[in-house]
Formats: sequence, C-alpha cells, structure tokens
Amino acid sequence: MKDIPTITELSVLALYEQAITCPYMHQIFEPGAKEMNMLDQSPLHDILKEHLQKIIDNPDLLLGSDATYESGALNGSGPKQ
Repeated sequence: MKDIPTITELSVLALYEQAITCPYMHQIFEPGAKEMNMLDQSPLHDILKEHLQKIIDNPDLLLGSDATYESGALNGSGPKQ
C-alpha cells in the first residue's frame, strides 16, 4: 500500500472506530440496555455530538503528540476487557 489517500482514509476510519464507534457501542449494548429504546439514549447522543464537535474544533485530541484515550475516546476510558 503506497497510495497516500487510501492510507489516510484507513487511518481516519481506525481513529473513528477507536474514539467513537467502540465506546458508543459499548454504552448502547451494556447490560440493561435492552429495556431502553433509542429515545432513552438522548443524553448519550448529546454527549456524542459534543465530543464530535470537540474533535472538529481540536483534532489534536486524537492526533496530537500528547493525545490520550481520556481526551480522544467518547467515554474517556480505555479499552474494555
């Protein structure tokens, strides 16, 4: 793989998956979530929108040399075991 645009796109997808998708899915599918519908998840979606805006305003939250999972991940915590 020597195509820079493809490498860039794959990098962005990997960052999005780790910073947004995995933490979001973990919260949506946590124990007890079956009793909730999507309307009950409104506070989580507000947090998601705020977090995405923070990343748009400051991409260094994900890309900076001092980026951490606390600043970059949606839930501010590391990987779940």
